[in-house]
Amino acid sequence: MTTPWGARLLPLLILDRSEHSQDVRSEFVFLPTATHLGPEVGKIAALMSETNSLGSTPHALPFRLAQGALGATMVLLLFGGLVTTIGAGMAVAGWIDAEGHFLPLFPFAKWFRDIPTFAEHTHRMVGVVVGLLLIAMVIATFVKDCRLSARAFAIAALLATVGQGVVGGTRVLENSQNLAFLHGALAQAVFCLIWCTTLFLMPSYQRGGTSTPAAASRLISVGSTVTVIIYGQIILGAWFRHSIRHATTMPSTGETVFPMGAFIAHAMGAVIVAGAVLVLAKSVRVAWESSTDEIMRRILQRQEKWLHLCFGMQFLLGLGSLSTLGLERTAIPVVILTTLHVLFGALTLSAAAGSSLWGRRLEVEKPDSSLPSAA
Repeated sequence: MTTPWGARLLPLLILDRSEHSQDVRSEFVFLPTATHLGPEVGKIAALMSETNSLGSTPHALPFRLAQGALGATMVLLLFGGLVTTIGAGMAVAGWIDAEGHFLPLFPFAKWFRDIPTFAEHTHRMVGVVVGLLLIAMVIATFVKDCRLSARAFAIAALLATVGQGVVGGTRVLENSQNLAFLHGALAQAVFCLIWCTTLFLMPSYQRGGTSTPAAASRLISVGSTVTVIIYGQIILGAWFRHSIRHATTMPSTGETVFPMGAFIAHAMGAVIVAGAVLVLAKSVRVAWESSTDEIMRRILQRQEKWLHLCFGMQFLLGLGSLSTLGLERTAIPVVILTTLHVLFGALTLSAAAGSSLWGRRLEVEKPDSSLPSAA
């Protein structure tokens, strides 16, 4: 079976079952992979996924478009991290009017003239693709989904992306380092919002699940708190990255002053985030242990593993990035490690926010069988 290209990134096979039917339905979403659902369940899911490819539920289209936007935003983050790392933010003069050309019509000869120009213009063009996908998602949500909360999520994701684009464009027009810092700090927050929108539009999320009120309430509060803590660490990371790029060189010695204050703050933040993620993972574990819904138990088990994986990768990439401080910013190890560090920061933030959202669905005493099953 061929799945949408966006669904190949971090797929999670979530199973939905109607209380009035024995059918098992499946869909791919941007969440932790569920590769250990069991051989029997896996075979059933594979068969049903082929059958379901022929049809869709009213909620499928907004979700699929959100998936595509989320996948494109991952690419956008990677190119944004690359632009910051190699200092290519001003490689293309102008914004919508890029060196005298309408942005989408920027000549290929100029686009590929050098690495900084390629990185910066590709970053802009991927941003255009994300915006178009989100516009389509908003329209589809208003047509296919009657929930006011779903429409609010969709509009918020679009407006946040537009605002982020305006900040980035203004940064170029004014050649402002302060706006460059703001643009970098907001990127992961926008990604997290698009992630949560995708989760909210997912039919399996609408299904809900069961757990004790105490476990659900704890997961909501801890998830929200940890999300704020992680985002604070992301801001400190953006401060450190930009401080490194614009470190002052002493005229008398020719040595570059290391931004020790930003480094200490970011290092201490990493320790705090490590503890916070462990607490959140424990809350997720309590939630799935308290659930009597086998489907929700499996989802939350994967969510716990996903949290550990995201933060573990983020921590290791951070150590790797520190080991490259003596290298040129355009060196391949620097580019790879720092760019992936940015991406996994966004994934860790989204995992925490997603945990809180799952907690809100656990407040439902019984799965709502009136909702349509997943496509």
